[in-house]
Amino acid sequence: MLTWISLIVRSNSILEKMGDAQSKAYDGILFNSDAENDDSEELVGRRSLKMQDSEIWSHTHRMYLIGDNSIYFPWYIPKDFPNVALNAENKEKFLTFVRTRQVILDWSDLQKELYYVLRIVFPPMADFVHRRYRTAHFHALQDGLFESFDSDFWKTEPKTMRASTAVADAHLAYIDFLDKSKSKNEYLSPKLPMTLLLTGGGTFNSPYQLDFEGDPYAKSLVCFNRDQLKKTLPLFFENLNTLLSKLSFYKLNR
Repeated sequence: MLTWISLIVRSNSILEKMGDAQSKAYDGILFNSDAENDDSEELVGRRSLKMQDSEIWSHTHRMYLIGDNSIYFPWYIPKDFPNVALNAENKEKFLTFVRTRQVILDWSDLQKELYYVLRIVFPPMADFVHRRYRTAHFHALQDGLFESFDSDFWKTEPKTMRASTAVADAHLAYIDFLDKSKSKNEYLSPKLPMTLLLTGGGTFNSPYQLDFEGDPYAKSLVCFNRDQLKKTLPLFFENLNTLLSKLSFYKLNR
């Protein structure tokens, strides 16, 4: 009985999030303005390192973390970024962070044991706890990155970076490299080929999806033909996510 109640609550939560996303998904500078900056966007801070829509003009490279932030496949920070993405001093700071702070993304024995016990005693609670731990790991990533650089790096340095996660479940994380010396006048569209990875685990509680609404890099596809794609691109991605929500590779192993 408790399991069914938990599933119903989770289903209603998903529907509410979908409704909220559709009401504000495409607000912002990429779809609704010709301006270069948006004063309503969140300022950069310890827990707000996400790339904003108005920073897409400065985007130079995206690096996805390896893994899905799970007990079986924790995140691993690669070093797959262009040599010129950061200046020499900040590049060394970032490489030092990668070498020394990987442990903050690992799952502790206590976290693993609690999850395994809940999987047996009360599976719906296990999924909730797993999601909370994933979010905590992303916060640790944000804190570690923020502390590795001075405030000028985040606010005034031309070559900087941003760290984001797919907020729905924190399975996917990525680091975007920016060059603030570039402006909107120089920007035509994102460089091809471009890679957009799916988030999710292919389950009811964590379906596969492309976090289009919260990702300026994905939304920047509209720049290829704004007049046409402004209306059709959101519908395409919403339909794609509907199909992805029914996809599970677990079924292929049976």
